[in-house]
This record gives sequence, structure tokens and C-alpha cells, in this order.
Amino acid sequence: MQHPAGSGGEPAPDAAGRTRHAVATRDGDLAPDVEATRAQRLELLDAAAQAAGLGTFQWDLSSGALHWDAALLEVFGYDETSFGGTIDAFNARLHPDDLGPVTAALDEAIAACGVYEAEFRVLRPDGSTRWLTARGRALGGLRASPSS
Repeated sequence: MQHPAGSGGEPAPDAAGRTRHAVATRDGDLAPDVEATRAQRLELLDAAAQAAGLGTFQWDLSSGALHWDAALLEVFGYDETSFGGTIDAFNARLHPDDLGPVTAALDEAIAACGVYEAEFRVLRPDGSTRWLTARGRALGGLRASPSS
């Protein structure tokens, strides 16, 4: 027996020669299918974020790397080269009165592997100030302290 998707099977007869079940196998690697599905989902997520006018970030606590997508860089008025890609670079762009509450909200979310939510002002390179609302979730994985 051969399935059009590439899997196949063979009848498995019992001692009397009657087929009771089939043993199925799949030739080939599932990785391309999984990767294609993953790529489609990321593309849909990106399209939804763009349609909603959202910027996204990832902060890897083990390396300290902070990655902003193009939309978030634009909101802050920077590009990848001028941003810096660290939490210190982010903190330098916060209004001084908002640094403490934003840091506390981040620390709390990281400690609880929970939700992060903050409203704050950013100082843009052109001298203007912009109010932002940020929401996110700290995900489990490699554990590191917020200061590392």
C-alpha cells in the first residue's frame, strides 16, 4: 500500500493468515513539512503585526541581545545600527521618570515568567517624545538574571 503523501504500509497477518492490522511507515524526512508550516505561520504573524501597526522585540537574557523589528525601530526613530541592541540601549531612550517603573515591570515579568505591561515615554533622536504602551510575555527557557 502507498499513500500519495509518501507513507506506506504492509498488512500484518496473524498466525491464521488473517490481516488484523497494517504496519505503516513514511519514507522521507518530515523536517521540510514542519519547516514549511513554521515559515507560513511566521509569515501570517508578521502580516498580522504589520496590519495592526505593532512592533515586536525579543530579549535573550542569556546573551543580553535585544532585537527589535523594523516597525519598533521606526517608532523609536532608530535603525539597527544606531539602536545598539541591548537593554542599556533601550533604557537610554526612556524618559528618565519612566526608567524605574519600566525596569520594575520587566523584572517582575521575568521573575514570574509572566506578562509584561508598561506605559512609558521614549526620547527620539529628533528631540520629540512619544508615549508607548508595551505588552509582552516572559517565556521560560535558559534562566538568567535581568542584569546579565
